[in-house]
Amino acid sequence: RFAFPLRLLPLLVLTALALPPARAACAAAGPSGRLDLATLPDDDTLARLVWEHSPDLVESRTRIAGDRATVQRSELLPNPTLDASMNTIPLGVTNPPGLDKLNQVPNYAFGLAELIEIGKRGPRQRAASASLEATVDDARESLRGQWFELLARIGAIAGAQIRVAAMQDLVQDADRLATAEDQRAGQGDVPQLDAERAHLDAAHLHSTLEQERQAFATALLECGRIAGVPCERFASPEQAQRFLASHLAMAPAQPAIDDRPDLQALQARAQSAEAAV
Repeated sequence: RFAFPLRLLPLLVLTALALPPARAACAAAGPSGRLDLATLPDDDTLARLVWEHSPDLVESRTRIAGDRATVQRSELLPNPTLDASMNTIPLGVTNPPGLDKLNQVPNYAFGLAELIEIGKRGPRQRAASASLEATVDDARESLRGQWFELLARIGAIAGAQIRVAAMQDLVQDADRLATAEDQRAGQGDVPQLDAERAHLDAAHLHSTLEQERQAFATALLECGRIAGVPCERFASPEQAQRFLASHLAMAPAQPAIDDRPDLQALQARAQSAEAAV
C-alpha cells in the first residue's frame, strides 16, 4: 500500500542496530512507552521502534546477538590448558616400609598445552562473518515487512478516525432532524410516519457509528501488536488526513533485484558454506 525506496532501508536497519536498545526505545516510543500518533515520529524513528519493540522480530534480534558472539569468539585465541596429576598414590603400608607417602612414593606431572591451528582460523572467521551478514540481511527483510505493516496499520487508524469523526457529525444531524420531525409531527405539519422514519435513520447511523468505533479500536490494537507498544490516536482527523496524503504520495522505488535482502542473505550463506568447507 505504501512504497519506499529499498536502497534506503539498509540505512534504517544499520541505524537501528547501531543504537543502544534503551536509547532507541526512548527515541521512538517516547517517555511514556507509547507510540503517540499526535506527535508521529519520522520514518527512521519508526524503524527503530519496530526493531526494538516488535515481538515478531525477537527471534531476529536473538540470532544477530548469537552470530555476533560467534564472530567475536572466532577472533579469539584458544585458551591454554594446564594439566596436573598425582600418580602412584600409596594406600596402606609402603614397600619398603617407612617411605614418605607424599615425597618418596608418588610422582607428579604438570603440563601446559596450547592449540595452534594451521589454516583453520581464517576460514572459520570468514564463515562466521558471512553467517552474521546473512542473519542481518534476513533481519533487514523482516524489518522491512514489519515497517510496511506498521505504516499500513497507522493508515488504518487514520482512516477509521476520519470515518468516526464524519459519522459523529452525521449522527448529530440525524438526532437534530429526528427531534425536529417530532415537533413538526406534534403540531400536525408532517405525518407521524416521517418522524418515525427519521428516528429509524438516526438509529441506523448510531449503529454504523458504533461499528466504526469498534474498527477504530481494532486498528489501534493491531498497531500496538506490530509496534510492540500501545498506539495512541492522531490529535485530530485533519492530522490523520495529512498522514494519509503524505504517505499515499510516496513514489515507488525503481526495481533493483540486487538490493533484495533475501538474495543477499542467500549469497552470504553460500560464502559461509564455502568458507566452512
